[in-house]
Amino acid sequence: EKAREEAAEILAKARDEEDTAIKEFRKAQKRGSMSDMEKKRTELKGKARDAYSLVGRRQVVHNVPEKLSKGDKVIIHSMNQSGIVVNPPDNKGDVLIKAGIMNIKVNISDLSLDMSDDAVVRTPKKFASNLKRQKSGNVSAELDLRGMMAAEALDRLDKYIDDAYLAGLTPVTVIHGKGTGALRAAVQNYCKSSPHIKGYRDGAYGEGDLGVTVIELK
Repeated sequence: EKAREEAAEILAKARDEEDTAIKEFRKAQKRGSMSDMEKKRTELKGKARDAYSLVGRRQVVHNVPEKLSKGDKVIIHSMNQSGIVVNPPDNKGDVLIKAGIMNIKVNISDLSLDMSDDAVVRTPKKFASNLKRQKSGNVSAELDLRGMMAAEALDRLDKYIDDAYLAGLTPVTVIHGKGTGALRAAVQNYCKSSPHIKGYRDGAYGEGDLGVTVIELK
């Protein structure tokens, strides 16, 4: 019960900070600097994940879906937030959900289908267009992950895909090297779960072969 109270406080604070961050994000556009906002985004992701881990699985008091498919709109009851299914439930009933700025795993027992027309709040078109123009000049078409451990590489890749998607940049090339193939496998497993990625393939002859992954964004 104490953990739930702490989680509720963290969530409330995170939502307030998210509102503030959006306002600051718009101001940052005018200043032409995004570094502070990148730091804020990372902080918000961490706080939201911490909050959900404290909440845990709540008692079922809603209609739990019998099955879920990629793209279904759902309500995460312990967080009182809407999201979109990225991957359907695994053998433990855990579902990968795109909720706001992050992907999180949520047990199906904490979910119900969201039938409302405005289930997921989307970025206003004008704001998204301005952000895309600003991002497009700062994002490279390649990301080099060679020499990194998998955890560090995936964190870097997650941020890069967010930025490339906002910039409207596609396709992009991720350089991971051949080595043991572990980093390549980690990158391509990430590609399977990202809601921003339409498809991916190994590099062709002259592109880097198995040392790179070419990603097509939505």
